[in-house]
Amino acid sequence: MKNTAIIILLLLLCFLSHFSASAQIPSSTPPPDDSKLVEILNSDELEVIEEENTSIRKLKGNVKLQQGNMTMQCDSALLYYNENNVRAFGNVYIKQGDSVQIKSKRAFYNGNQPKPILTETYF
Repeated sequence: MKNTAIIILLLLLCFLSHFSASAQIPSSTPPPDDSKLVEILNSDELEVIEEENTSIRKLKGNVKLQQGNMTMQCDSALLYYNENNVRAFGNVYIKQGDSVQIKSKRAFYNGNQPKPILTETYF
Protein backbone atom coordinates (compact mmCIF):
# COMPACT_ATOMS: atom_id res chain seq x y z
CA MET A 1 0.00 0.00 0.00
CA LYS A 2 2.80 2.39 0.95
CA ASN A 3 4.77 1.48 -2.22
CA THR A 4 1.71 2.06 -4.39
CA ALA A 5 1.22 5.56 -2.93
CA ILE A 6 4.89 6.40 -3.59
CA ILE A 7 4.67 5.17 -7.20
CA ILE A 8 1.49 7.19 -7.82
CA LEU A 9 3.11 10.28 -6.29
CA LEU A 10 6.21 9.87 -8.48
CA LEU A 11 4.10 9.42 -11.62
CA LEU A 12 2.07 12.52 -10.74
CA LEU A 13 5.23 14.57 -10.23
CA CYS A 14 6.65 13.39 -13.56
CA PHE A 15 3.38 14.20 -15.30
CA LEU A 16 3.20 17.72 -13.82
CA SER A 17 6.87 18.51 -14.46
CA HIS A 18 6.44 17.61 -18.14
CA PHE A 19 3.71 20.19 -18.62
CA SER A 20 5.43 22.95 -16.66
CA ALA A 21 8.71 22.44 -18.56
CA SER A 22 7.01 22.61 -21.94
CA ALA A 23 5.25 25.94 -21.28
CA GLN A 24 6.86 28.84 -23.14
CA ILE A 25 6.17 32.52 -23.40
CA PRO A 26 5.77 33.49 -27.06
CA SER A 27 7.94 36.31 -28.39
CA SER A 28 6.17 39.31 -29.88
CA THR A 29 8.51 39.29 -32.90
CA PRO A 30 9.61 35.98 -34.39
CA PRO A 31 13.38 35.48 -34.59
CA PRO A 32 15.12 35.21 -37.95
CA ASP A 33 15.70 31.86 -39.66
CA ASP A 34 17.90 29.77 -37.31
CA SER A 35 20.36 28.90 -40.09
CA LYS A 36 21.24 32.61 -40.49
CA LEU A 37 21.39 33.61 -36.80
CA VAL A 38 24.52 35.00 -35.21
CA GLU A 39 25.38 32.36 -32.57
CA ILE A 40 26.96 32.93 -29.17
CA LEU A 41 29.90 30.56 -28.76
CA ASN A 42 31.31 32.03 -25.55
CA SER A 43 30.79 34.82 -23.02
CA ASP A 44 31.84 35.13 -19.37
CA GLU A 45 28.61 37.00 -18.55
CA LEU A 46 25.23 36.99 -20.27
CA GLU A 47 22.26 39.21 -19.51
CA VAL A 48 18.97 38.91 -21.44
CA ILE A 49 17.06 42.16 -21.83
CA GLU A 50 13.48 41.86 -23.09
CA GLU A 51 11.88 45.04 -24.42
CA GLU A 52 8.60 45.59 -26.27
CA ASN A 53 9.58 44.35 -29.71
CA THR A 54 13.13 43.17 -29.24
CA SER A 55 15.33 40.83 -27.25
CA ILE A 56 18.90 41.88 -26.46
CA ARG A 57 21.75 39.65 -25.26
CA LYS A 58 24.31 41.69 -23.31
CA LEU A 59 27.62 39.80 -23.43
CA LYS A 60 30.73 40.61 -21.36
CA GLY A 61 34.18 39.05 -21.25
CA ASN A 62 35.80 36.72 -23.79
CA VAL A 63 32.92 37.08 -26.22
CA LYS A 64 32.98 34.83 -29.27
CA LEU A 65 30.24 34.84 -31.91
CA GLN A 66 29.78 32.93 -35.16
CA GLN A 67 27.69 33.04 -38.30
CA GLY A 68 28.58 30.63 -41.08
CA ASN A 69 32.35 30.83 -41.63
CA MET A 70 32.63 34.22 -39.86
CA THR A 71 33.81 34.36 -36.24
CA MET A 72 33.96 37.50 -34.13
CA GLN A 73 35.80 37.93 -30.84
CA CYS A 74 35.58 41.00 -28.59
CA ASP A 75 35.54 42.22 -25.00
CA SER A 76 31.78 42.89 -24.92
CA ALA A 77 28.83 42.96 -27.29
CA LEU A 78 25.13 43.62 -27.63
CA LEU A 79 23.36 40.99 -29.74
CA TYR A 80 19.98 42.24 -30.94
CA TYR A 81 18.40 38.81 -31.36
CA ASN A 82 15.26 39.63 -33.38
CA GLU A 83 17.14 41.99 -35.70
CA ASN A 84 20.16 39.63 -35.93
CA ASN A 85 22.57 42.55 -35.35
CA VAL A 86 25.67 42.83 -33.19
CA ARG A 87 27.37 45.86 -31.68
CA ALA A 88 30.86 44.75 -30.61
CA PHE A 89 33.20 46.71 -28.33
CA GLY A 90 36.85 46.44 -27.37
CA ASN A 91 39.52 44.39 -29.16
CA VAL A 92 37.17 43.31 -31.93
CA TYR A 93 38.66 40.59 -34.12
CA ILE A 94 36.72 39.32 -37.13
CA LYS A 95 37.84 36.34 -39.16
CA GLN A 96 36.05 35.06 -42.24
CA GLY A 97 37.34 31.90 -43.85
CA ASP A 98 41.09 31.66 -44.26
CA SER A 99 41.66 35.02 -45.93
CA VAL A 100 39.87 37.86 -44.11
CA GLN A 101 41.13 38.98 -40.70
CA ILE A 102 40.23 42.39 -39.28
CA LYS A 103 40.92 44.08 -35.94
CA SER A 104 39.03 47.09 -34.65
CA LYS A 105 38.06 48.85 -31.44
CA ARG A 106 34.34 48.74 -32.29
CA ALA A 107 32.13 47.15 -34.95
CA PHE A 108 28.53 46.85 -36.05
CA TYR A 109 27.58 43.59 -37.77
CA ASN A 110 24.28 43.02 -39.56
CA GLY A 111 23.74 39.26 -39.69
CA ASN A 112 21.11 39.66 -42.42
CA GLN A 113 23.60 41.43 -44.72
CA PRO A 114 26.93 40.14 -43.38
CA LYS A 115 29.23 43.13 -43.89
CA PRO A 116 30.73 44.60 -40.73
CA ILE A 117 30.94 48.36 -40.20
CA LEU A 118 34.16 49.07 -38.33
CA THR A 119 35.31 52.08 -36.36
CA GLU A 120 38.91 52.77 -35.32
CA THR A 121 40.23 49.89 -37.39
CA TYR A 122 43.84 48.74 -37.11
CA PHE A 123 45.76 45.98 -38.84
